[in-house]
Amino acid sequence: MFWKRRKATPARVPVEEQLRNLEECGFEIAPGGAERLARAIEEQGRESIETRPYDLLLQMLGVVEIDEDGTSHPLAVGVWCFDAECIYAASDYVDVMRRLGDLSRDEVPLEDCDARFDDVAWVEFVHNGEKVHWDLGINGDWIDPMLFVSFARLLRASGSPRRLMVEDITSQEILLICPTQEEFRRLKGLSPERFGLFGFVGPRW
Repeated sequence: MFWKRRKATPARVPVEEQLRNLEECGFEIAPGGAERLARAIEEQGRESIETRPYDLLLQMLGVVEIDEDGTSHPLAVGVWCFDAECIYAASDYVDVMRRLGDLSRDEVPLEDCDARFDDVAWVEFVHNGEKVHWDLGINGDWIDPMLFVSFARLLRASGSPRRLMVEDITSQEILLICPTQEEFRRLKGLSPERFGLFGFVGPRW
């Protein structure tokens, strides 16, 4: 299901130009995210970001910071970068469903999300007035990737112009995006080799 990364020949692109181009592809900075992004860029270093254009920056945009009280703060909309070994309780699957809803820009409205994660695993939610139940597998703390397949199918069945796409950054770090066909066409125009690494989850356009 996941696609491994190939090395691309770097061509230096200023961070500001990368941000402008990614914004045109639908990756807007989230409210309150600009300051956190500036701090992350300073910590990472501009040179490494600019010599790996759209690579490190997109990963950074996909990070969701969590406060001590559990409040989530995404840096940008439309992208999510996370560790697949992230399920420790049922509430973690509820958080995943909320993140998937955010990725779709709420084009797939999910209400009353619930989950179970002990001897069995599942998620439930209400979509367009109907209760939906998805059974999930258990593999230690690893998220069940079939959750993404089920969401991708729901996205298509809902008539959304968006599709869920995935890249396997490392053996367990995953990058998800949810573009329209036009947004992804623009994205591939920025770096055909780099963004050709994304694979569809479930149906295509």
